[in-house]
Amino acid sequence: MKRIRAAYLRPPVTPQQGEAYLAEMSALEVRTSRYPKQALPAQHYQELLQSHCVPDYLPLFKEISCKERQRKNSGKKLNLMDKDYYATAEKPLREEFALALQTTPDAMREQLHTAALA
Repeated sequence: MKRIRAAYLRPPVTPQQGEAYLAEMSALEVRTSRYPKQALPAQHYQELLQSHCVPDYLPLFKEISCKERQRKNSGKKLNLMDKDYYATAEKPLREEFALALQTTPDAMREQLHTAALA
């Protein structure tokens, strides 16, 4: 007989936590990758995503949002890897915040982008 491992589900973000996270996002420090080569940001991104917790997803979301704005200002686009990690961080954030703040994921997307680039 196969033994099933127990899974841990963290509690969802509360409305108070959601509002606090959004308010604090503008103060988050955007950390640059500690990896010197361009091919290694994936390791940096994966480290931020390992915990599956909102506080770790927010810096990644903000970091790539700022990177996207810089590249747009210079007439360039994000590379595919950055787009993938951006989507990986954005989707759970907007869905969880939308649930906590009783709004739609699309409206939450706007709020997240506004908070990240403030």
